[in-house]
Amino acid sequence: MDINKKMDINEIKKIDKENNGELIDESLTSFVTLRNINKIYSNNVQAVFDFNLDIDKNDFVVLVGPSGCGKSTTLRMIAGLESITAGDLYIDGVYANDLEPKNRDIAMVFQSYALYPHMSVAGNMSFGLKNRKVPTQQFDKEGEPLKAINRGLIRDLERESKNLELFKQDCINDKVLEKIPEIDRDLNEIKTKIDYLKVNPVDVYKNKHLPKEEIRKRVMDAAQILQISEYLDRKPKALSGGQCQRVALGRAIVRNAKVFLMDEPL
Repeated sequence: MDINKKMDINEIKKIDKENNGELIDESLTSFVTLRNINKIYSNNVQAVFDFNLDIDKNDFVVLVGPSGCGKSTTLRMIAGLESITAGDLYIDGVYANDLEPKNRDIAMVFQSYALYPHMSVAGNMSFGLKNRKVPTQQFDKEGEPLKAINRGLIRDLERESKNLELFKQDCINDKVLEKIPEIDRDLNEIKTKIDYLKVNPVDVYKNKHLPKEEIRKRVMDAAQILQISEYLDRKPKALSGGQCQRVALGRAIVRNAKVFLMDEPL
């Protein structure tokens, strides 16, 4: 696909269900790609103008500019906290404009520390991990991967096929016959996928909380990086401003996210 062209709604709807509903462009070489990004608020104030940026994996990039130039807005659009008015965003090759924030695998440090005053440093750093569930592969008693037919995906594809059939009938009724060949191709592709999924079981995953040992290891590793290991039992009120800043950074680091954003942490 041409990433320099704004995708229309029909392209977005043609999502490959085998990629878990993610539209993937394998031609991209950058880890994060922003193409012609614009942000216009409801009061017609434009905060970001045709912004383009390519960020490679492991890059550390700093956005510099005067107050109000759109730095924070751009970060919030990458994180999914602000909608994109126009333009295309890709994260790890996945079209991310319409991805929910929770599905972007992004950790962000905001301008405010936002630490819980009643929790220790370790509690603040581990709080998000304790409440987060991650897909965990399931195994049988012999240690072999559990497999099952993906009935949920089959139902989604059957629903999509039914909608296409209705759309095809509308086109016939309205005599918009030039769309019929394309619709038939899509219907055949969906049928092929359904037939394949019905006879090919896939690995079974279940959302589970991280083990306590894994959470503790992540907290200890981040604390060592930030040199706050000796403060893990302290409350935020017993820390300096710089130490609170490092705790906020640590809370994001333990996520092991694909993208790490920092919005001028105080």
